[in-house]
Amino acid sequence: MPVVVCTECDTKMKIPDEVLGKKIRCKACKAVFLAQEPVSSVVSEKPKAGPPPLKKQAPPTPAAVPPIPLSAAEAKAKQLDEELGGDQNPYTLNKDDDGALPRCPFCAKELASETAVICLSCGYNTVTRLRFETKAVYQPTTMEWVSHLAPPFLGILAMIALITGQVIVFLKLGSWMQETFFYDEDKKKLIVKPAIFSGWLCVFVAFALWKIGKLVYKRLVWDFRPPEKKIIAGEE
Repeated sequence: MPVVVCTECDTKMKIPDEVLGKKIRCKACKAVFLAQEPVSSVVSEKPKAGPPPLKKQAPPTPAAVPPIPLSAAEAKAKQLDEELGGDQNPYTLNKDDDGALPRCPFCAKELASETAVICLSCGYNTVTRLRFETKAVYQPTTMEWVSHLAPPFLGILAMIALITGQVIVFLKLGSWMQETFFYDEDKKKLIVKPAIFSGWLCVFVAFALWKIGKLVYKRLVWDFRPPEKKIIAGEE
């Protein structure tokens, strides 16, 4: 068996022939070194008076496990990581060589300052990586405000009128019907009860209030401003 010498503690060890040229671990200092060619000198053996006592041998060092081959995607990712120097976020805002301000990653225009977060040219946020779109619109005119808000205010007046009319009809319908053919002079009572007409009128009023209320809510709460008109390039 060839003999190798540990490069750390100079301990001599006998190793099998098939281990030559591979990395092994020293039993004395536990250092890992490459097993070189066997030394020229032969380990001197001293004569012993008797058979040496049996020593408990250390378990053999397991052979190094060969590395698992990487897939194509993993190999490419590792190569890119090595090219980038291991930086997980290589895309940063740096100054130009001439000392100018950092540029926007989206439109490549200069930012307002070194600490600016949002690009004033395109609206790109360098922190959230989102771009806020801007659009040019015309300022609403007085007539546009009037045409937009007049229907809901008229609707409120109509709702008040419907509720008031419903209450008046509910209170006066009985006396009004006594002067019509619905009143039986002989029996001194109405042929048809006023509640029938009041009930149907309530259904109609409730439906009208629901439709008008939707318009009022949409114009006064949900969409208070008039519709925007985008400025087209080239228009004055």
